[in-house]
Amino acid sequence: MPAGRPRTSADPNAHHGRALGDAELAAAAPVFLPARVTWLAETRRTYGEYAQSQSAKALRPEDLPVVRRLFDYIDRLSRFWDKVPDDPDEARGPLQAIRVLQDLVSKLSREVGFGPSARQSLGIRTETRPGSALDVFRQS
Repeated sequence: MPAGRPRTSADPNAHHGRALGDAELAAAAPVFLPARVTWLAETRRTYGEYAQSQSAKALRPEDLPVVRRLFDYIDRLSRFWDKVPDDPDEARGPLQAIRVLQDLVSKLSREVGFGPSARQSLGIRTETRPGSALDVFRQS
């Protein structure tokens, strides 16, 4: 077996080894820390859902701090949006901070497979029903 992290797959036809754009999923996701109590309820709910998702199965334990940071940024971004002043002149500074934070969220989201396009770019297949749009990827 090539060097690197060992992964398992429930699919007997799966190719083993690491191929670009074809994430290999572990049988279970690593154990996530509990959601921060300081996060908004929506952030805590989303974090819990992500921890149980197929995308989380592609993570290694050392990836979890990045996921935690991503959700810290998502929570902070939600709070920033709630505080943007209505006056365009006063909103300029907060909006610049929001743009920087949105860039960080986008980058980290792509890295950990958070969101449909991130999962697709990482090759994480989450639909298994016949006729799924992902059948195209399974047949290639």
